[in-house]
Amino acid sequence: MVQTKMRPIRDTIPLDEALALIDQAAVPIDRVERVTLPEAAGRVLARDIISGHDVPPFDRAAMDGYAVVAEDTFGATQAEPRILRCIEKVLTGQVPGRSVDRGECTEIATGAPMPSGADAVVMVEATDKGERNEVHIFTPVYPRQHVGRRGADISQGEALLSRGDLLNPSRIGALAAIGVLEVDLFERPRVAILSTGNEVIEPGQPLGPGQIYDINKFTLGAVIREHGGLPVNYPTAADTLAELGAAVD
Repeated sequence: MVQTKMRPIRDTIPLDEALALIDQAAVPIDRVERVTLPEAAGRVLARDIISGHDVPPFDRAAMDGYAVVAEDTFGATQAEPRILRCIEKVLTGQVPGRSVDRGECTEIATGAPMPSGADAVVMVEATDKGERNEVHIFTPVYPRQHVGRRGADISQGEALLSRGDLLNPSRIGALAAIGVLEVDLFERPRVAILSTGNEVIEPGQPLGPGQIYDINKFTLGAVIREHGGLPVNYPTAADTLAELGAAVD
């Protein structure tokens, strides 16, 4: 028979060794629940998320101004503006009804979809309205200038988030951006808290001789909640082997 040397119960061990023992004993949680987005912050994702949409879902104006064919503005100066004909006004949330041809422009608000044919936006500060829907352009723009490209933030089919990701505020926003309302998350770890001691009583009760209020139950519960767990409080066990054994069972 081989005998192993037992460590005395009062010996301490290095922190690294203690953490290694915890890692060996820890079993990842496999319980999954579906949670609405407002309740998902601080939780851990249980499924990969693939975007089903482009964000933004269309080319859009990044400035208030005029959607133009960039080439029409080349050479524009304060002294010699380029003059274009405004054919339409598109506000945020509206859809352009006309295509922009050479010599034309569309008045457009920030965030509004770009009309077909236009490839740039001239800021309103660099323009002036003339007569008969004429718009004077004083500054040239290059193609794609002041235009938010479709899918610039998130592309359809992109692997947005991975199983095991912690859902912080920016990731919550990314999920909302692709229209997700519910996500599959790992359930929170449930942690039992068992206070012991003949002298320990619940706060709110009058203290008797030799008694103290239970501090650890509430301190540990706050730590567990802060790290995403669910504390499960058990009645205080007296300092007897029988009662402690029954409480643990």
